[in-house]
Amino acid sequence: MSHQCTSIRDDKRQFCDEMFPPPPHLSDAKPKPNLDGNPFELLKDANHMSEDEIARFFTEAINTFGIMPGFKFARCGNRPESDYVDEFLEQKIDAAFYHEELTPDDERPHWSDQVLPTEFKKHSLGQDVFHDWGETVPAEAESLKNSRNQIISYAELIFAVQQRVALFMLLVMGRRLRFIRWDRSGTYVTTALDYYVEWEYFCDILWRISNRTDEQLGLDPSATRICPGNPDYQRMTDAAAPNVNDINQEQNNDGGALDGREFMYVRDGFRKSLRPEWHRFKLEVPDGDGVREFLVGRPVFLAKGMAGRGTRGYIALDCKTGRFVWLKDSWRAHYLLVEKEGDILAELNAANVPNVPTLVCHGDIRDQETLTPLLWERKKPPAPATANDHPSSSSSSRTAVPLSSNTSTKRKRVDDDAAFPPQFCDPKAPDIDLGQPFREDCPLRLHKHYRMVVEEVGMPLSKFRDGRELVSVVYDCILAHEAAATNPATQRLHRDISAGNILIYPKFVHVDEYGITFLKWTGILSDWEMSQKPDDEDSKRKPLQPERTGTWPFMAVSVLGRTVKIVDIPEELESFFHVILYHTVRYLPSNCDDITIAYYLDSYFDTYNFCNGLWSCGSQKSDTIKYGELRVNEGVELHFDSPMDDLFAELLSWFSSHYAIERYERSQPETRAPSLPSSQYTPKNRPPSLAYPFPKRQRGQERFKRVINPAPTESQTIWASYLRSHSHILGCFEDAIVDARWPTVAGKRDRVPLGSKPNRDNPQPSMPTSSRSKRPRINGHAATIVFPLPCAPPIRQSGRVQWASTRTLHR
Repeated sequence: MSHQCTSIRDDKRQFCDEMFPPPPHLSDAKPKPNLDGNPFELLKDANHMSEDEIARFFTEAINTFGIMPGFKFARCGNRPESDYVDEFLEQKIDAAFYHEELTPDDERPHWSDQVLPTEFKKHSLGQDVFHDWGETVPAEAESLKNSRNQIISYAELIFAVQQRVALFMLLVMGRRLRFIRWDRSGTYVTTALDYYVEWEYFCDILWRISNRTDEQLGLDPSATRICPGNPDYQRMTDAAAPNVNDINQEQNNDGGALDGREFMYVRDGFRKSLRPEWHRFKLEVPDGDGVREFLVGRPVFLAKGMAGRGTRGYIALDCKTGRFVWLKDSWRAHYLLVEKEGDILAELNAANVPNVPTLVCHGDIRDQETLTPLLWERKKPPAPATANDHPSSSSSSRTAVPLSSNTSTKRKRVDDDAAFPPQFCDPKAPDIDLGQPFREDCPLRLHKHYRMVVEEVGMPLSKFRDGRELVSVVYDCILAHEAAATNPATQRLHRDISAGNILIYPKFVHVDEYGITFLKWTGILSDWEMSQKPDDEDSKRKPLQPERTGTWPFMAVSVLGRTVKIVDIPEELESFFHVILYHTVRYLPSNCDDITIAYYLDSYFDTYNFCNGLWSCGSQKSDTIKYGELRVNEGVELHFDSPMDDLFAELLSWFSSHYAIERYERSQPETRAPSLPSSQYTPKNRPPSLAYPFPKRQRGQERFKRVINPAPTESQTIWASYLRSHSHILGCFEDAIVDARWPTVAGKRDRVPLGSKPNRDNPQPSMPTSSRSKRPRINGHAATIVFPLPCAPPIRQSGRVQWASTRTLHR
């Protein structure tokens, strides 16, 4: 796992005085330990010790002398946490401070109980991620990258299993140590401290920490841990038990209404989230002027990466109604003009937009914001403003610029802030107007803690049962998109059409014509967080955030081009096409074997091109749209022997026509000086550069020259016009749904073997491995990505991305 995270270094005393001030009332404080001498005397030669020796003597000193009252320091041994917590990564931090009553004795990390995690390294310049030794070492040296990735992954895991606003960590390297503070924007780290020489100061800091509250040490006070014996603990256990009245979503059954019942997959999902290894919590969510409470276990969806929105999705039990709901916990980008997703859903619900989530409640959590951007501003005051400076370069009390946290060379399950190849951003694009000044030079984004609850708990799109149902589910989401985009009360584009945002939700549907009610798997278009209203011409449709968003595999070819492209209806419809193509290729029978399918998916969805410093769409995807043909390679067309073939052929004719017209229009300059045919050049009208003699010879007939971008044909003009609205694509989907040629046996299965990935240096894909040190394959495509301005260094993504079995029932 490889990461990128922006850090701020500060003086150790300033850091500790701000983060760990002395208790205001000494009479109420825990007593200071009486130390007659240096408790770290055995670590005098720590610079020549191994990591194990340093950790052993350090642990003895802390616990023997009671340096941190109320806490114990415990080594984590060599036994990793269970896979349910650590997802097969088997991470093991060296040690941690725990509350005395929660100190483990089984040599496991117990990530959910750690208060101040501690990592030990031997004395080496290459082991100090934040080195300030006066020596030089390449920032990307392998040892530094490994150490950085290691501590970031520890912080990431602790944020996942605990409910935190911030996290403090201790990094010990020989006789030197640093305090580190993590939040969703970046890291704040001290200069190195020699704890052997400055032992009195270090012991004083640990005593101060022991007198800080859990909230002051970064834990979220809006989340209450539920322990066995608590009535809510038993309430969750009872709610998770199988219920004979639950509706089996696989059967076209009874009743015709929910009538207070639950779907079996929802209760099953809640039950799977309750395990002893993962603590249960009661979470607060604002509800108007009040607060509503929800009970949760392990998140069903967990975004990867330390910096970013850190989205977690839960099947939650509503304490008020006793019903299961979907709770989304995230750190939203905090800008003045950026809308909250709950406000957007409330608008869509009020306008009766179909097939979108139904809002229950939402709001910011206790004004919790990331602190690191503000600390960065303080450390790096802006240069004095000049008369020519743009207002956006001025100082602000709020800084908001993107930070990418993942730079892995391996594609993995990523969060809504995962680092895919960054989109090129035109430096001549319109200025960004956030409604407030912000520091453009700050590498950090400001985030605010936010929760939202909706009624529907959906299933991932990959759960579709046959091709007709896949088309029907996507059709429902296009209906939702049309209503949101065209309703005068909304007029909103989604701007992140992707596999993860199209959900399946069973719904009872009544057909008046036949007088029957049946259970239909419908589609829900979720995650409207990045949606935007098409602004008028005067506003130039400026972005509301200094970034561009989307999910790389499903973004339109033009949006992944080398120039800035404003997303409109044709680009959104193209994203729907990419979504249905991905699931058709991966899960339905075709004329290609599984190995070919794995390579095709990798080539089409997970690759990109690089030219002259710019990043753009991969060739397989762009050629498919440009030429309107589904080709695995030269001479081999991809087909499915079902109505999908006609659906794809028709849609591709529209998209290829649309791009042909775009290419033609780009090739037509506003003004062009007329040129003379070659036969009319004379010494008088020749440019000076052509004023040289040609041999006298008989000239042939005028050559017929190829037109690079020919004018579009009448049919291309008509086909391209079909993408200006939703009506034609909806008609196309309707024809496919009612087509009688669908196979009676669906034959749906995952064509990409679990744990495999294409290896372009080896004609055979790598097959699943039994090594538990490898990250498991993820079962589907990832969530929203963020493209920073300006573009960051590229990340070569390889292999396939899949959804984990716990990936999402809803995002």
